[in-house]
Amino acid sequence: MPKMLHSKIQSRSPQSVKEVRWTNVEDLKREIQQNVPFILKGLVETWNTGHWCFDHFEQHYGNVVVNIQTKEELTLKDEPVKDEKKTYVFRNYLKALKENQHNLGYLSQTQVQDIHLDLLNDFKFPKVFHHPYLSVINLWIGPKGTKSKVDIASTPVP
Repeated sequence: MPKMLHSKIQSRSPQSVKEVRWTNVEDLKREIQQNVPFILKGLVETWNTGHWCFDHFEQHYGNVVVNIQTKEELTLKDEPVKDEKKTYVFRNYLKALKENQHNLGYLSQTQVQDIHLDLLNDFKFPKVFHHPYLSVINLWIGPKGTKSKVDIASTPVP
């Protein structure tokens, strides 16, 4: 059985947070049972998403209609931010992303499985993550300037 690779990274607290490289479910369960926070690294390296690029999405899913959410910043600080939802053909959204349009918005209203269900076959979460709280995983794509180009958010189950 492969050994877990450990290293230390600095956090903002005086203590460091252990970094654990993904190897298998059994080793990960042992880490979780220690009830000590750690950062899991390397899990996405096992995903078959190497073909996920603009050209692939455009060729296979370009005609899919997607919903974009934008936030229009208002000039007065006391006024709320206005959320807008727009509809694009995915091909046009990708073209705008390639052109680096910063205020384009992101696909939080269109999940990966809404573009095409077979995209979910490209990545797998180990069974250790199959918890009711994580039963609804939302994956979406966004432009440069968001915290990441693909965000993962979980929806809690009441």
